Amino acid sequence: MSIWAKVIYYFLEVISYMLIARMLLSWFPQIRASRFYEILVQLTEPLLSPVRKLLSRTRMATMPFDISVIVVYLIIMILQMVIVQF
Repeated sequence: MSIWAKVIYYFLEVISYMLIARMLLSWFPQIRASRFYEILVQLTEPLLSPVRKLLSRTRMATMPFDISVIVVYLIIMILQMVIVQF
């Protein structure tokens, strides 16, 4: 794997950890008011917003929970598998 492929792979890894952290921390109201959570939202929202818009056009938008994090996480995992293959 080239150096650029490694950089992209680990960048995607960091993003996936941020998504997991955001998802888990969103369950705790007292943490959602923290500065750390605000920064986490600012960093991950540009990835999640387009997916939410896309999902709002489907019947999945009526679900009581946000699955955009799961969709973006799966896309990241697929991209990482593609990078490892090449």
